Amino acid sequence: MSAKVLGLLGSLRSPSKTEEALRICLKAAERRGCTASIFDGRITPLEFCDGRDEEDTYVEGVALLREKVREAHAIVIASPEYSGSYSAFAKNMIDFLGPDYLQGKWAGVIGVAAGNSAANTVAHLTAILARNGCWLVPTPVELPASHTIFSQHASSPTAKHLVSLLNAMGENIAFSVNQIELNRVQYENHTSQ
Repeated sequence: MSAKVLGLLGSLRSPSKTEEALRICLKAAERRGCTASIFDGRITPLEFCDGRDEEDTYVEGVALLREKVREAHAIVIASPEYSGSYSAFAKNMIDFLGPDYLQGKWAGVIGVAAGNSAANTVAHLTAILARNGCWLVPTPVELPASHTIFSQHASSPTAKHLVSLLNAMGENIAFSVNQIELNRVQYENHTSQ
């Protein structure tokens, strides 16, 4: 059984540089033996999380999001930086999940900015995921000036470096979840003897 990695796409823009960055990361995880997929709000819309008690009255996308996260061994959340932080859609996904669904998951964070920095997005999402009980891979990826990766500048040293960071995150996620699974199997084999 291969470990499942779920990408949570925090962008609703089409086409999306955030999506392109997330796909690079997930392909690296797949090359390391994981199965990867993306939860995309453009395909599966969510309504606004308003804290209602009757949770079964939310659109079916909410149940699908929760099911996919529950099944995943790890998540990678990628968000554009808007107004100095992560997107409202990324926040909405996290609000629908909380620690009930996020606790104990390996997680990676990708922040994407058209401007000079996505540092706030990375810092805020890292803190929120840690607060919800995720185990974070050591190095989040910040992609400032994202046009340098996804344009005619894609062969520049800067672009190559940023792509290598996305690949490294995918590999780190894959290593982490595969190591946990290996330890679990070894533990079960040891305790059954």
